[in-house]
Amino acid sequence: LIARNAEEIVKLERRTGKLKTQNTRLKVLSETDPLTGLLNRYKFDTLFDSEIKKAARYGQSLSVIMLDLDDFKKVNDTYGHLVGDQVLLAVAKVAKEALREFDFICRWGGEEFMVLCPNSDLKGTRNLAERLRQKISEIEIYEIDNITASFGIAELKSGENKNALISRADDRLYLAKERGKNVIVGRN
Repeated sequence: LIARNAEEIVKLERRTGKLKTQNTRLKVLSETDPLTGLLNRYKFDTLFDSEIKKAARYGQSLSVIMLDLDDFKKVNDTYGHLVGDQVLLAVAKVAKEALREFDFICRWGGEEFMVLCPNSDLKGTRNLAERLRQKISEIEIYEIDNITASFGIAELKSGENKNALISRADDRLYLAKERGKNVIVGRN
């Protein structure tokens, strides 16, 4: 009887271990972009809300960077979507390496990325965006001449909500595109 109970306990422990492993995998799948491994928008939004509350509570700065790869459609059309995926992966890798350990980045959609920069004012965020811009321009893939990105940055204003902050960064991103691409636009 004791041996049988021991077998049942071992079986139960194995099942529990498998369930824990599966739950960990599901958590990762539910929070990350399947291609780049960056945060997905759902997880990013959750962190964004939390960081806005922290910034307001402690009087800290909070900024965002919205970046969009320049002429990405041409990459997909010329070299194919697999090469386009390689570009997205390379940008994600470079961005993760360039960011501070407490910054958050997500694939916002398509070839667009959003970076949340806690405890960073506009000047610090501009420096980070410039580092990202430079690192992206150094990526070498296949026969692509150069990879560039345009950037819109904005710092959270007192009493401002997430949507207003994102909207300002987005407006600046489009202004960067209008100014010839591969530039950073941001002011408060």
